[in-house]
Formats: sequence, C-alpha cells, structure tokens
Amino acid sequence: MSPVLHLSLLCGIAGLVAAILAGLLAWLPVKRQWLPMDTPGARSSHSLPVPRGGGIGMVMVGMLAVPALDWAHAWPVRPGFFMLALALVAAIGFLDDRSPRPALLRLLVHLVAAGIVAWVMLEGAFGLRWPAWQVALAVLALAWSINLHNFMDGSNGLLAWQAAWYGATLSAQLFIGGEYGMAAFAMLTGAAALGFLTLNWPRARVFMGDGASGFIGLAFAAAALFGVVQKLFGLSESFIIASAFLVDATATLLLRMLRGERFWQGHREHLYQRFIRAGRSHLWVSLAYLGWNLVVALPMLVWTRYLEGGPLHFMPAGIVLLLALLVWFLGRLWCAPRVQQRERGA
Repeated sequence: MSPVLHLSLLCGIAGLVAAILAGLLAWLPVKRQWLPMDTPGARSSHSLPVPRGGGIGMVMVGMLAVPALDWAHAWPVRPGFFMLALALVAAIGFLDDRSPRPALLRLLVHLVAAGIVAWVMLEGAFGLRWPAWQVALAVLALAWSINLHNFMDGSNGLLAWQAAWYGATLSAQLFIGGEYGMAAFAMLTGAAALGFLTLNWPRARVFMGDGASGFIGLAFAAAALFGVVQKLFGLSESFIIASAFLVDATATLLLRMLRGERFWQGHREHLYQRFIRAGRSHLWVSLAYLGWNLVVALPMLVWTRYLEGGPLHFMPAGIVLLLALLVWFLGRLWCAPRVQQRERGA
C-alpha cells in the first residue's frame, strides 16, 4: 500500500473513532449520566440541554498518534513531554466540564503546558540558544491559543470545522516543507474533527467540551510553532490560517478590557455569538467562518507561498488580518440593532 493510501486509511479510522465515541457519549448520558449536561443559561447559544465532553475522541486520536509516529521513527520532538502537555490541557478542561474550576488554576495549567511545548519545540533548534523574550512570547501565544479556541467553541460545528481546516492547511504546509511526522499528526487530528462533526453539525447532539477545545488550541498551535521554528513556513502563514478565530477572539477580548468589563468571565460578545443573537442560525455562522477560510484565507495562503523569501512576504497576512478586523467591526455594527430588537422583544 502506498503511503498516501495508508495515511488516507488512517484518517478514515481517526474520523470513525471520533464519531463512534461522540455517538456513544451522546447516548450514554441518557442512561448512565456519564457526561455532564450543558444546561442553557443567560450566556448560552442553545435552548435545550446537550451532553458536553463528546470531543474526547479527538483527544484520543491525537494522543495515540504521537507514540505511533514515534514508534515509526517519524515523530520529530520529545514525545513524552509533548503528550504530557496535551494531557494536562485536556484533563483540566474535562474536569472543568464536570464542575467549574477556578480560573487561576486553569490558567496556571495552561501556562505550564504551554511552557512544556515551547521548551520541546525550541530546544536545540539549529544549535542556537533562544532569547528569553522569544521563549516567553511562544508560551504566551500557546496559552492564548488554548483559551481563544475555548472561547470560540460556542456554536454547532464552528470549532470542529476550524480544526478540520487547521488539519488540512497545516499538514499541507508541513508536507511541502518535508516534515511528515508533525504533518501526519495535524492531518489525523483534523480528520478526527470531521468525524466529530457528524454528531455536532448542523444539529448538536453532543458538545465538544473544554477538554477537547483546549486540546485543539494547543495541538495545532504547537504544529504551527514547529513549522515556524524549523523554517518550514513563516508566521505569516500561521496568522492567515488562524485569522478568523484569532481576530474575533482577540479583538473581542481587547474591547472588553477597554470597557473595564470582567473579561475573564463568560459572555456572548464574540462576533459569532452576536450573529446568533441577531437571528442567524448556527448553520449560517459555521458556513460563514468556513467561507472566510476558503474564499479569503486560502488564496492569501497560496499567495504567501508564492512570495516566499521576498520583501512582500508579510503583505498577504497583513491584508487578511486588517480585512478580518474590518469584517469584525462591520459585523458588530450590523448585529447591534437586530440584537437589541430581538432581546427587547424577548
């Protein structure tokens, strides 16, 4: 069997495992109460109780892929420490799904996990000693990725589609650069997200949960950091790939901080949440973000590859981020009167 067919088969198995586990966990709570139920509240975007934590299949696929690739002599970094970091983030997330943990505890675990991944990715790269400020910046970026993907997991299929996008684009970037182990990890994790989608989109019979959303945030950010450190692609490509979620989460957080709000608490101020509050369906929202990735981010990603090494290499990323910020701003303006009208009527 050719390597392409072999990897395709493994991706199919990854998707099947994630779908079966999500399906079982969506059914079992009715009989056994194995998963916590996400009961609608003031900040929810759903109206009926839904079991939460069904993304464990994606976590399992990603965690098992690392030792398998290491056994095949294809894994490029320390497998034990990398798996430890992923396990820490998934564990604190799934524990938080069952009963809320203090925000400071979650942040501490995220920083520890991010520190482990940064050390694994940055140690001995090209025989250079990395400056402390670069290591600190990598830790903060990884920790922010964990949290922003948790924040953006609030609409049916939204984060799972984004994870599938990450898996496809990051694995392609890594394959083009000649790195196959990390590329296979990204591809398998993305395939597992597609499997989970069968139970989460367009109607959600189970939610992903904080454990899986945090896992996605760290896993794909680690793959992107690896590609940047090894000079397989640049920061520009990473910003373009993550632009939809990166701008929505970051701009919303900064706005809430400027307003003096308790930004560490849950809310419904992200653009995707405001679209739902304005009357748009979960299906419309997920397709809108997916459309951004395919219509805007993908062509710009190809253009960046064409400009590789040139003085204009960062221009496509700048255009994408500025355009995303403009869409975020105009989207909020469009939603504002409609949200007020609907909530006043309710």
